[in-house]
Amino acid sequence: DGEYTLCQGSSDLVYSVNGLSGSTYLWNVPEASNVQDDSTNTIVLDWDSAGVFVIEVLEISAEGCIGDTVDTQIVVDPFPSTPPISGTNAICPPFTSDYFYSVQGNPGSAYIWTVNGGQIIYGQGTNLVLVDWDSAGAASISVVEMTGDSCFDSTAVFMNIFIDSPSMRLNVVSDGEEDDTRIEIEWDIFNNGGFTDTLSLWRRRNFTTDVWSILGEVKSADLVHIDSLALTHDYSYEYKLTGKNACKDILETKVHNSILLEGENDENERKILLAWNRYYDWENGVKRYEVWRKLDDEAEFYFFANAENDTSYRFSSGKVGFVQCYRIVAYEEGGGDKASWSNEICFEFDYLLQIPTIITPDGNGLNDTWKIKNLDLYPKCQVDVYNRWGMHVFTSKGYSKNWDGTYNGKDLPVGTYYYVINLFVEGIETFTGGVSIVRRNER
Repeated sequence: DGEYTLCQGSSDLVYSVNGLSGSTYLWNVPEASNVQDDSTNTIVLDWDSAGVFVIEVLEISAEGCIGDTVDTQIVVDPFPSTPPISGTNAICPPFTSDYFYSVQGNPGSAYIWTVNGGQIIYGQGTNLVLVDWDSAGAASISVVEMTGDSCFDSTAVFMNIFIDSPSMRLNVVSDGEEDDTRIEIEWDIFNNGGFTDTLSLWRRRNFTTDVWSILGEVKSADLVHIDSLALTHDYSYEYKLTGKNACKDILETKVHNSILLEGENDENERKILLAWNRYYDWENGVKRYEVWRKLDDEAEFYFFANAENDTSYRFSSGKVGFVQCYRIVAYEEGGGDKASWSNEICFEFDYLLQIPTIITPDGNGLNDTWKIKNLDLYPKCQVDVYNRWGMHVFTSKGYSKNWDGTYNGKDLPVGTYYYVINLFVEGIETFTGGVSIVRRNER
């Protein structure tokens, strides 16, 4: 007695014969494994291999009589040897529907499919199924084949599915805050499991139809790149990033641009005009543009004016410095902390001295003192005046009070006097010349 048709891997199978009391038994089952109690009328064994096998048993009575050998045939059906699943393992939204998966099994087999992260549209029970996947998350598909003899392997054929939905965003393009001769490009990567390690960074001149040129391959994890080849004082540039997802589709960011600042200095009107291009493409646009300035030997720029959303600013240059440098800063709208700096533009002012050659200290309010225009901008200057015999009649460190043609509080006689003005500025020579005192009632 026992099972005569079964599946490979069956264990603890019982076979027995009915014999005489007190008999012993010799079983012959060379293809079985883990044979137990092979001297009694019942044995327990496992069938690890597939095939057609014979079980033989010989009974020996208690008196030593040997009976005939009894045998029977056992058919052990094999496990289905299911090959790997065929179908794509990379899914890239928005294309998540109508994916086919199949296996090549045995004729007459049935198939039990299991899908995580999606749903089977049709084909359950067959060797071919159609699946719609979710738009994100972990996913997998597996199948168990059951032969026509109801044999199956408890270990399913399994395939992991990678649902890849990466994106990337340019955060800001800006001339360097500390070094305006280079441009800094910053970005973020989201859900980047399927991206390769490198992205392509592209550049072209703004306001042109130039063909995009590849600036280089950048590591996606770096999140920042320095373009040290840009001519920041001559052009505004556009930048974008491209990359491939797991499906080899090309993705790209929006285009952002640098800010080019230009300007004019009208010395006659003492007016400065600054003009710049708009910054694109923050999601909510630009909150405001600010004008920043530094003068002469100052080390850092500081806030000077709010230009709101204008792209030009005109103002009086005043007498605040011999070198006035300006930059524009664009701030992101919507609470973001991103800022894009323009290049630096500088204007130089000579502030030439205008030295009168005559004073008329007669109390009529016209030319009563020696007013030297722009000398107040040179606080370290020294002014000395001599009469024609070389006598020192006036001296001043700085020129906070105009000379009134007196010496020790007394009027000097009319005539020509000679001055020496030293500004103590590198590159500017000492001024010398003559100034005449004229009084109308002494002509």
